Amino acid sequence: MNNWEQYALVFEEGVESEFFAIQSANRALSIMENVLMKERGQLIFLLGEPGSGKTFLLHHILINHQEKFKPLYFDFPEQSIERFLEKIIVSLKARPISTDIDGLKEQAIHLFADRRCLIMIDEAQMLSEPMMEFLRVLADSKSFWIVLAMHEEEGRQILRQAHFSSRPHRVIELGDLSRKEVSVFINSSLSHSHDDTLKQFFQKHSKYIHTLSRGNFRFLKKLFFTNFMLLHEAQENGMSQFKDPSICLLNMSAIEIGLIDA
Repeated sequence: MNNWEQYALVFEEGVESEFFAIQSANRALSIMENVLMKERGQLIFLLGEPGSGKTFLLHHILINHQEKFKPLYFDFPEQSIERFLEKIIVSLKARPISTDIDGLKEQAIHLFADRRCLIMIDEAQMLSEPMMEFLRVLADSKSFWIVLAMHEEEGRQILRQAHFSSRPHRVIELGDLSRKEVSVFINSSLSHSHDDTLKQFFQKHSKYIHTLSRGNFRFLKKLFFTNFMLLHEAQENGMSQFKDPSICLLNMSAIEIGLIDA
């Protein structure tokens, strides 16, 4: 594995890189910590466009805040209420003592009554209406904090419904990255590189990288992953004209992932 391939793996989809200080992510984490430490259980809507960093933030909480929040993470919505309750009961190494919803709900509330439990559900816009309504009712028990990470548009539609707007809840939004945040991301992601020329190149062109990625976290990671894989392939095939990072390779990467129409 050459250096270019190693750099690419830092930006690979699904790989958790070091959490970096972007304003919207820090703000979201700060609000969530405040709610969990000072308020009783409720629904927390984490809203953002696809690729804005919702999943990244949930993974960061899951990995780094086990002791503080005891998070339970669902990477895709569970549509069966019974199965959902069984999973959170089993997470405490308990055995479900009922097969019906009311019995399972009562057991779950009892088990978590004296615990601070954070349930995080990704892609929550995919939840069925019965499941969404059940989660609202479960949050009303004040025993659980339930984070519903979902797309901005679908989340706003749900929040306009009367039975949500009239209940206690928090809304946390993740926005696009600013140019400065892209620069911070570059420094953080390449912090272990001893090649100052490499870091200087990407910092010099951080404004253009921000433009290409549209400030979208997922696009930004894909752009860097593809760029380093092109450098890797060029090295493997002896293509000396592409031995170093360049604007040409950035453009080729953007074309490859559909950010530039060609």
